Amino acid sequence: MIFVLYLKSTLVLTILLLMDTACITYDSDRHAALTNVLKLLKKGGYFIVDTMSKESSSDWPHPGRVDENGIIWNNVEENYPYEKVEFEGKYWICTRRVRSISDLENELKQSGFIIEQIEIHEDEDIEEIVDFRAICRKP
Repeated sequence: MIFVLYLKSTLVLTILLLMDTACITYDSDRHAALTNVLKLLKKGGYFIVDTMSKESSSDWPHPGRVDENGIIWNNVEENYPYEKVEFEGKYWICTRRVRSISDLENELKQSGFIIEQIEIHEDEDIEEIVDFRAICRKP
């Protein structure tokens, strides 16, 4: 989900976008989303990312499974009405993506953002997960 907040200054309208990138799972979709955000922002506009991060997805301690790309797959019933994948006799949907802090930082830089600040907060509710927060600016 993307939240949009408009901040009005005396001379310039700056768009501040907040986005949780964990829900955008596939590389092509993530790239398209970040590219579109960058296009929408005015020069000097800010973009804030708040998402979860995990250094290694191999030891996922929660329900579901995580593939080699950090995509979290949750088991669903065969009659689940939306797109699903069959694997090992079960049906799965991709729900989130977990990336390392360095991968998230590189993804933002490669998309053309200037990262002004990064904060990392331990998540008290989810073991081995941290909250990655970045304040980015369009050059």
